[in-house]
Amino acid sequence: MITMTTASGIEFDLLRPLPSMVRVEDLAWHQAHLNRWCGAARRDVCVAEHALLVVEILEREHGVRSPQVLRAALHHDSDESYTGDLTGPMKALLRAHGVDFNAIVSSIKDAVHQHLGIGAELERHAQLIKAADTLSRHTEYRDLVCIPGQQHLHPPGVDWIDLNDREGMDASDWQLAFLERHAELAHLCEALA
Repeated sequence: MITMTTASGIEFDLLRPLPSMVRVEDLAWHQAHLNRWCGAARRDVCVAEHALLVVEILEREHGVRSPQVLRAALHHDSDESYTGDLTGPMKALLRAHGVDFNAIVSSIKDAVHQHLGIGAELERHAQLIKAADTLSRHTEYRDLVCIPGQQHLHPPGVDWIDLNDREGMDASDWQLAFLERHAELAHLCEALA
């Protein structure tokens, strides 16, 4: 048994995760305190901010109104609450050294998705959510990671936001925003059920 202790004190078994070990409050806390880009951005950009941007992109760029799809998109990286946000090069390095990180992540994703009841929506709308995820990544790179003047080396992202404008938000702000959006979408999903 290899466990980590979550922010709420749950012992989360990384090798045998169960849906009962997942708490939305932990997901929000961990994602709000978990930096993307391995900390290489010009300001902190957390996984919770990224998840909220993916939902915003689905709404604005793709016209998605379904609370089920938006809720699934909000939690598309919730497994990172337990694994961290590893960079693509680090994942490739692990694979090159025989570490089956994908198998570990897959079982954690399953537990999270079962707890939230979002697995079917994630599967059904995987391409759409991935497109919004990619646009979010490009936007983050453009605004927060790339060296000014080198934007041409990377796709541009969305043109209706400058992520530098969100500089004043801290982890507690992102945690609250994530929890509020989750609660709003969960309420809408329940109303439709």
